[in-house]
Amino acid sequence: MKTWIKRGLIGLSVLVGTLLIALGALVGYGQIAFGRGHERDIYPIVADTSPEGIARGKYLVTSVSSCTGCHAEKIGGPLIGSYEKVALGPVRAARTVALLPFVPPATDPSEDRARWLAELDGDPPPSPARRGWLEACRAWADRFPRPEGGVTAVDVVCWALGDLRVAWFPGEVFVEQALELAAAVPETVVCVSNANAAPGYVPHPSEYAAGGYEVEEAFRFYGAPGPFTPDASRRLGAAMLGLLAELRR
Repeated sequence: MKTWIKRGLIGLSVLVGTLLIALGALVGYGQIAFGRGHERDIYPIVADTSPEGIARGKYLVTSVSSCTGCHAEKIGGPLIGSYEKVALGPVRAARTVALLPFVPPATDPSEDRARWLAELDGDPPPSPARRGWLEACRAWADRFPRPEGGVTAVDVVCWALGDLRVAWFPGEVFVEQALELAAAVPETVVCVSNANAAPGYVPHPSEYAAGGYEVEEAFRFYGAPGPFTPDASRRLGAAMLGLLAELRR
């Protein structure tokens, strides 16, 4: 399949899936929802009830291999049952720009590149999925031989529909971002990630101690020079709170 067709279908599926999750709120329900789309998947995010998960306050992402309306219904149905009715009204919107700081990666790109090349040429060869990731990492290292820190400018948008608020977060933010927002404002809020821009994962500050893919590696997939700092999540939250206050006036 041609790349532009595939990308178009992926984008359409993410948009449709996110709208299906939010639909319950828009027709009269909504307390706090968190729509998160990635390629063909819609991810419901639930509490990790294992002892380790409870101790760390972790959340699990449950993925489906292909997204359809029935999947969205399975995800949205339990959410709708817990929502309160919301009075809708005319649409108003507020927008601002947030500057998200990022830093150079913690490891040396030249050393990483050599390691990735060795694995690509290794015996046995990497799996197709692993090979794709290694090729992407090599391309990143070629593009950023000496990455530096900086900031990424992103649009942050919020809609008001009567008593309902729709918070459009750029990038892949964590569910903790939505929970903090819900605890800080009186309005009913639907949070949507990867809205208006996809600069990469914007991990919640609580995740940095654990590290892992979202914190330490995913920036390469998105073609960014380095990972976002914990302050990026804080700046997104502050920007959204400012928009909610603006719409309250």
